[in-house]
Amino acid sequence: MEINKKQKLTKKWFIKLKNIIFNILGDGKEKKNLEKLIYKLGLEKKVFLLGKIKNPEKFYLNSDLFIHASHQEGFPNSIVEAINYNLPVICSNCKGGTKEIILNGRGGDLFPIGNHKILANKITAFFENQKPLIKKLTLARNNIKKFTLKNNVKKYDKLFSGL
Repeated sequence: MEINKKQKLTKKWFIKLKNIIFNILGDGKEKKNLEKLIYKLGLEKKVFLLGKIKNPEKFYLNSDLFIHASHQEGFPNSIVEAINYNLPVICSNCKGGTKEIILNGRGGDLFPIGNHKILANKITAFFENQKPLIKKLTLARNNIKKFTLKNNVKKYDKLFSGL
């Protein structure tokens, strides 16, 4: 998530979500800035930067919501994995395969890249009423079946058979 001078995450928003813990997996060029922001806001007990994780299964299994805040993406395997682990998803509206996987917002929620206010509102709305996003998850689970290895092998077989 990009934080610029005009947009600031506030501790008040994190306090509003009292029982929420944010585990951030992965690395990127903003890690140092996020570490400083977490320290500045006194959120060391609520927000954890865990870096690259080889086997994230335990995080999927122990989570209620998956947030994907990339600025651009190829094929976002992590979103497919989250859906496979039955996690509702909120994703940035970035270029790449994200919108296809969550059916342009029908299979999960989208927010504009870098807009932390809309993201915060979507997270808050989810924890106030999980039903709408869980309903979208059902559509997403049906949609990701087309991305299975078996289905893709069938498509390649059909393609090569026609040559």
